[in-house]
Parts: sequence; structure tokens; C-alpha cells
Amino acid sequence: MRQPERTKAAILAAAELILIKKGLRGMTLEEVAAAAAVSKGGLLHHFAGKDELILGILERQMSEFEQDVERRRQEDPAEPGAYTRAFLRANLEPDEHASKVCIAFLSESRTIPASLAVAQQHCNAWRQRLENDGIDPVVAAIVRYAGDGLMFSALWGMPKPDNYDAIVERLLQLTQAADAKCLQAPSTV
Repeated sequence: MRQPERTKAAILAAAELILIKKGLRGMTLEEVAAAAAVSKGGLLHHFAGKDELILGILERQMSEFEQDVERRRQEDPAEPGAYTRAFLRANLEPDEHASKVCIAFLSESRTIPASLAVAQQHCNAWRQRLENDGIDPVVAAIVRYAGDGLMFSALWGMPKPDNYDAIVERLLQLTQAADAKCLQAPSTV
């Protein structure tokens, strides 16, 4: 990694830690620069202001999630449905740091309109990948949104349902080719 990339990564890492502790409103560029061991001018070289820094955090989190999904997809040789299963597993097994950043970000992200556009762009890309995973797109959507619900429940500290493992197993089973095909709507001739 080149020095500018390392500096940018250090700034984002510092910003994420401050975001977790103080929220978006409590995070200052001066504090982020100090925590990243760069000058405020150095920070502004990479991010023109606080909104751009926040968008950088969002992009980094989305990119790390996508890398996690791709790693899990490569570990699952069973096609079709591998991307949908990987997406579900990544949603249900996030790392602790990413979960904390997500909670801090979600609580205040509405204040930055561009963050919604970035999130929508990533969500649209995920939706397209899920729809083209070789299984019924409705099944992929059911698995995605059920997984999202389980993930957000966990983020907000809700207890797992008693049958959590059975729910996850059933969602994974839905992505298997035989189950996914039997759930497809009958074709009209």
C-alpha cells in the first residue's frame, strides 16, 4: 500500500473509532487528524470536509462488507445460490467493529443526504447480484430481507429468537437449487 493510501486508511480508521465513541455530531476533523497522526491539512488533502470524511467511512464499510461477502462466496462451491448464502452469512456474522460503526452511523446518517445515495447505490448492486444468483429472485429477496431483519435485531441488542439456528438453516436451505426451483412461480405457456 502506498503512503497516501496508508494515510487515508489511518484517517478512516481513526474516524471510525471516534464515530463509535462520540457519534457523527461529536466527531471533529481536528480530533480525527490528531488520532490519525496527521495535520488537519493532511486530512483535508484526502477529505475536503466532514461530509466527505463521513462518506469515506460509509464507502469503506460497504467495501469491507462486499469483500467479506466475496470471500464467503468463494468458500461456497455450490452454485447456484452461493452469493445469496454468502450475503446472508456476512449479514449474520459481522465483525464487532463493523457492527459498532454501523450502529453509530445509522443513528445520525440522515443528516448527510449524500450518504443515502451511496447506500442506495450499494444496495442496488447487491440486489442485482442476488437476483442473478441462479435462484428464484423472490427467494433471494426473502433470504436477504429476513437476514437484514435478524442482523438489525442483533445490532439493536434484541435477543435472538429461541429458534434462531433453525431460522438461519431454513434460509440457507431456501438457497439450495432444488428448493429454490420448487419455489419458483409456474411458467405460463
